[in-house]
Amino acid sequence: MKPKVDKVDLYELSAVEIYKMVLERALFRFPKGFWVRPDAEKNAIEVTQYLLENLLHLTNEQIKETLTNEFFRIHRLSGMLHVVFNHSTYKAINTVYPDKFKPWELRCVPQSYWTSERAIQATKWLVEEKLKYSKEDIKKYLTLNIFTKNGLGGMVQTIYNCSSFKAINLAYPGKFKPWELVYVPSGYWNMTVGIESIKWLIEDILKLSPQEAVLKVNMTVISKYGLGIVIYRFFEGSYIKAIKTAFPELVRSPNQV
Repeated sequence: MKPKVDKVDLYELSAVEIYKMVLERALFRFPKGFWVRPDAEKNAIEVTQYLLENLLHLTNEQIKETLTNEFFRIHRLSGMLHVVFNHSTYKAINTVYPDKFKPWELRCVPQSYWTSERAIQATKWLVEEKLKYSKEDIKKYLTLNIFTKNGLGGMVQTIYNCSSFKAINLAYPGKFKPWELVYVPSGYWNMTVGIESIKWLIEDILKLSPQEAVLKVNMTVISKYGLGIVIYRFFEGSYIKAIKTAFPELVRSPNQV
C-alpha cells in the first residue's frame, strides 16, 4: 500500500515533485485546485518540460509526431491540458517553447484553425523556411504530396479544395501560371485557357512577335514549358495552328509554314 501524503505538505513541494508522486501512484492525482492556482501556468511549463526533456528525452521531431491529447492523458496530465491550456496541445507546447513550433507541425491542428490568412502564412513558411524553394523549385516540385508530407494536406483540402496551385497563387498572387507547376488542376484546360497559355509563352516568356514565333517556335520549345498538351488537345497537334489562333491578326508571309 502506498504511504499517505500529508496534504498540507504538498504545497511545499515543487510541481515536478508532485508530478513524480502522481506518476509513482503515491498520489492518485494532482491536489484539488492545483491547476487553477496563480502559478498554474508556471507549474504546467515545469511539469511539461520535465516530461518531455527529462523523462522521455524527446527530440523536436518526436515532439511533433507524438504530442496529442492522448499523449497528455497517458502521462497523467489531461487535467493540466484541460484547465491550463483549454484542451489545446499547441497552446501547451507554444507556452512551454514559445514560437518554436508551428501549429501545423503537430499531429493535430487545432479545430477550426485554418483561415485564408493562416493558409498563406503556412504556405510561405513551407516554401521559404522549411523547403527553401526557389521559384524554379516551386514549379518543379511543389505538389499536394509535398504539402501533405509537411503536415499541410488538411490545409490544402480545407481552404483550397486540394489545389496546390490555388495555395501557391494565394501566397504569391500572379507569380505563377497553373501550367508552370507540376500538375495542372483537374478540369483546368479549355480552348480559352489554351490560347492564353500560348500567348503567355510567346509574349511573356519568349518575348517574340507573332511573326517571329511562327519562325522560331516549335514543339520542342512548347513542350519545354509544359504546353504540349495544349497543342494536341486543341490544335490537332499543330503548333502553327495554335500560334495563328492565338494571334488572329497574324498575316501569313512567304516565309511562314
